[in-house]
Amino acid sequence: MTATVEKPRPLTIDELPEKAGLANLHFDSRGVYRFRDNLHLPKPSQEPLADFYLLDSGRQFVLFIDRGRKIPMPGSNYFGGTDERPFLVEIRNTLKRVFLNSGEQAFYDALVPPPITYYARRFNTEPVRQGDIWTVPVPFTMDTLAQFIFFLFERNGNIPAVLFSDPSREITDLRRGGMLNRPAIRHIVWERFLGTRHQFFGTLLTLVGQIDHSYYGITMAKGQIIAPDHEPLVTKGPHVVAQTVGLLSPSDAD
Repeated sequence: MTATVEKPRPLTIDELPEKAGLANLHFDSRGVYRFRDNLHLPKPSQEPLADFYLLDSGRQFVLFIDRGRKIPMPGSNYFGGTDERPFLVEIRNTLKRVFLNSGEQAFYDALVPPPITYYARRFNTEPVRQGDIWTVPVPFTMDTLAQFIFFLFERNGNIPAVLFSDPSREITDLRRGGMLNRPAIRHIVWERFLGTRHQFFGTLLTLVGQIDHSYYGITMAKGQIIAPDHEPLVTKGPHVVAQTVGLLSPSDAD
């Protein structure tokens, strides 16, 4: 029997908190914006109607604003609170539906990029996150990985998507699955990472792969990632890296 998920309940105006972790909450605005550690939000009683839900024992929240439109529009759905420092990002309507239909844990699970979930499960390891950037280690050196991929490309004209599922298998056992494009290996000196505000120094290996019948850009990184309001993240060996799912403006997130 499937467990029943309790429907999330928005806070009333009398229940609104003053803080979410380190973030100071100000319910004093018709707009939604962050200024340093201060998050300015509309009151639930104001027009347009706004529903406010606490997450993570009060450290984070989601805010859904009803703009009176059948089709969701920008400025409607937000995720904020405290990670390492206060943050506020706009999210897509798909995440709103996940939260309202399936609850808090399903919402957090939906933020994780599919390649991160896939390779963490394959290699039985835990992802490491810096803000909206996720990483998971793979058991190869970058040189070995690059040589292996290029060998497969030159030999077969394509690269199986199951390449990383079991590093102990012989090459001839890997000739099946989805297609990966010819990999591009780049040595980076401090540039924007994956089109975000994060900065990267190191080596990147970029591919396109198939996971569960869908195609994803897959980036391997070895180096250092820095970002505002976050501790530097050093990947000592190759890691699959990807950005949080469901951000309305991925290039502006942290």
